[in-house]
Amino acid sequence: MIFPWIRTRRRRKLLAEAFPRQWFEVLKRQVRQFQYLNTQQRDRLEGCIQILTAEKDWVGGGGFQLTDEIKVTVAAYAGVMTLGLDEPYYFDRLKTIIVYPGAYMPHRSRYEQHSEFTPQSPRLGESWHRGPVILSWAEISGSQKQRPGNNLVIHEFAHHLDGLDGDVDGTPIIVDRQQGRTWYRVTEDEFQRLIHNAASGEATLLDRYGASSRAEFFAVASECFFERPHALRDRHPELYKVLTHLYCQDPAQWLPDAA
Repeated sequence: MIFPWIRTRRRRKLLAEAFPRQWFEVLKRQVRQFQYLNTQQRDRLEGCIQILTAEKDWVGGGGFQLTDEIKVTVAAYAGVMTLGLDEPYYFDRLKTIIVYPGAYMPHRSRYEQHSEFTPQSPRLGESWHRGPVILSWAEISGSQKQRPGNNLVIHEFAHHLDGLDGDVDGTPIIVDRQQGRTWYRVTEDEFQRLIHNAASGEATLLDRYGASSRAEFFAVASECFFERPHALRDRHPELYKVLTHLYCQDPAQWLPDAA
């Protein structure tokens, strides 16, 4: 366990360093949101990237060699989620980020070793409670991306935020009681709406995977909030509003319509 004053001093030193020029090129190439940020937002995002790339334990799954491009891209998308907060947030409870080159087969934990075997299918990402965030680089960048318009980093980091109160249940930490009541009403209505639309075969803005559980609904709603905020605001205005309160920002005000 690191003493807070040591961490604070180390972070001040990191933030005082110049942001590497080659990292700017990564942001312009990989992170669509970056070019639309104002100076204050860019400064905040750059600082978040410097802290996350330095402090987290970055692991390449299956021997994958992680480059600065991979680390900067992942850290940037996570940082975009925090731009509206009053104080910088560096995901202090997250220690390890694992990145595979593509879809991967999940490992059985020690809790599953004696359970009845069930076939496993390849995965694109996971976020374990009090554990690592796991990502597939092919789903984040490149022509092999399977879900255009979605964002795997935001999806898995939303799960991480969801679990900060102890349960990954689609309800992140909400301090204000009235805001909490509004959150429960709106998200439950929208979750049931997605279940009905998915079962009926109707076209949906939100990824239908969100109908599988309330936790997945929160994650796909967060993806849409940061990737297609105009469409979400127009088609699900109440859901968009509670997400603006949660993330303390309104991306439709600065990010052009993806369409």
